[in-house]
Amino acid sequence: MDDIHISSTRWYDNKAVTLLSTFTASEPVSEVYRWNRQNSCYQNVPCPHVVTVYNKHMGGVDLIDSLIGLYHIKIRSKKWYHRLFFHLLDMTIVNAWLLYRRAIVETAQVSSSEKVLSLHEFKASVAASLCRSGLTTAAITKRGRPAANEPLAPLSNKRTTIHAPDNDTRFGGLHPYPTVTTQKLRCRQKKCTGQSRVACSKCAVHLCLHGNKNCFIAFHTS
Repeated sequence: MDDIHISSTRWYDNKAVTLLSTFTASEPVSEVYRWNRQNSCYQNVPCPHVVTVYNKHMGGVDLIDSLIGLYHIKIRSKKWYHRLFFHLLDMTIVNAWLLYRRAIVETAQVSSSEKVLSLHEFKASVAASLCRSGLTTAAITKRGRPAANEPLAPLSNKRTTIHAPDNDTRFGGLHPYPTVTTQKLRCRQKKCTGQSRVACSKCAVHLCLHGNKNCFIAFHTS
């Protein structure tokens, strides 16, 4: 079909099992032990190769189904493609979490003080990073004159606390770009006490960037 060979195999085990595959077919046929109810003994039964391959790798299918079922997206819809999209999204998150564990746990790149994120924490961090993507201080600050029924904010001499971005925003995504602001604030790089008018367009923090000091690159690479 469409220049793709699809094999259909039916094997009678305890009941009829039908398998479709574009990878393998019934050959080569092997033998497996099965219980014969009529003779009350075990005997060799011919088994198609597609069944052998499926039984060998079926644990991964069961594992990803169980992981998807833990924290799946609970959005109900009568449109079939919505359910398909949400299922693929859940599968993508689970595969990303498994790759994250393989990269950190198996290669021993995690320190004793660093915590390996669980699936729930990993999915929450991905959701928070997607919500913060492209969000700048200019988008948060309400511009223009206040409405007639909106109360004026009280004047205060306290400075607004600017929190450092999370690691996903700081090290990943689009490249950061320096922008010159009229406000001069303290540099957010560790062990730097300088003040700068240069801010990161992605992280919305001020960083030193001049001939004698370059905290902008150090903040986004280490």
